[in-house]
Amino acid sequence: MLSEADVRQYHHDGLLIPQYRLSKNRLGEIREPYAKFVADNPQVHRDQVVNPHLRYSVAQGTYGDHRWLEVANHPPILDMVEQFIGPDFLLWGMTFFGKPAGTGKPIPWHQDGTTGRFGRLPISRCGLRWMNVL
Repeated sequence: MLSEADVRQYHHDGLLIPQYRLSKNRLGEIREPYAKFVADNPQVHRDQVVNPHLRYSVAQGTYGDHRWLEVANHPPILDMVEQFIGPDFLLWGMTFFGKPAGTGKPIPWHQDGTTGRFGRLPISRCGLRWMNVL
């Protein structure tokens, strides 16, 4: 799925924007549980939602939907993650950030986990996957 050059770029730059894109059908499948989450949890600000895949998240007092696990387990995405960190990985958590089109809301540049450990794992064995869902 990724070329050797893609993997080298990721290890050199710590970032890769792959050529792979989700299909329009798959994007629709993601929008549906998002809309349901928003409707079921009106008390939560849409800008940052933690663990929408959990039936109930104590962190935000929200009710989630198992369909988010299907998003996290999308085979082409898992294949790319495996190319970066190997086949032995797990979903630690899930967050989605709301940035409605046309609002001009900025997302500042930042780095996630550049040093240290993530739980018991060294950062070098962890990966974050960001997906832009229009």
